[in-house]
Amino acid sequence: MRPYLRVRKVADDGIDLLAWKNRPVDVLLDDRRVWTFWTFRDTESAAGPSVGPVRRVAWPRPLRRHLSGLSRVTLRDSATETVFFERELAFGDGRERIRVRNKSGVDLGVDKSGRLVPTFAGRSERDIDALLDATEAVLEALRATGVEPFLAYGTLLGAVR
Repeated sequence: MRPYLRVRKVADDGIDLLAWKNRPVDVLLDDRRVWTFWTFRDTESAAGPSVGPVRRVAWPRPLRRHLSGLSRVTLRDSATETVFFERELAFGDGRERIRVRNKSGVDLGVDKSGRLVPTFAGRSERDIDALLDATEAVLEALRATGVEPFLAYGTLLGAVR
């Protein structure tokens, strides 16, 4: 069976690929997920106005300022973790390892609105415990009013990740 994605090039200006299905693809820098894009929704046809398998996606603007240096870049299926591309690459003029972090050293990733936000991977156990406690309090309050809550959409994805 032919894979639904082939990566042609990963460079300073973006990613060129061949895609036959619209699927989410995680982008990892040194094993840290920094961004997820969809192969059709978030890309443009590189072959002119028609939709075809040759696609291009630019790096999100907030992520670009971090892309100077060295990193092992991995592109993988978001659900199955099938790896389509993995290679050590250099971006820009930097020679240090690329770290997508805020000033406090917390790992960041691009959210669905295109902003860099702290990732769960970069949060401390204390932060996660506080978040779980708050979530449990909300669940209890909803149940007390007769509403049975459930996880869905981004909430579910965040919990799984």
